[in-house]
Amino acid sequence: MSDTGSLLPSSNEAIRECLESISIGTRALQKKGIELADYKLIAVENLIYEPDNIWFLKFKPRDLLPKDADTLIGAGGELMVRVNIKSKSCLVTHGD
Repeated sequence: MSDTGSLLPSSNEAIRECLESISIGTRALQKKGIELADYKLIAVENLIYEPDNIWFLKFKPRDLLPKDADTLIGAGGELMVRVNIKSKSCLVTHGD
């Protein structure tokens, strides 16, 4: 078994970066006039691209989320936010 400890950020660093990406991303959505209460954050992924530190956030409209376990999730409507932690920049795109 190989030692991957040196390849991975410390858990505290990863948590800090995750929270920072959410903060940067939600501010970008608000600047675009998007009402955050209408969306739920459903996915956060760290995409490690050197030398940048990229996080991908995915938001789903709340009205497409099921009210109970027997209902299917509505299709489409997602907002995707690509956050560059290093430059504090975002790219917001819409799903189908």
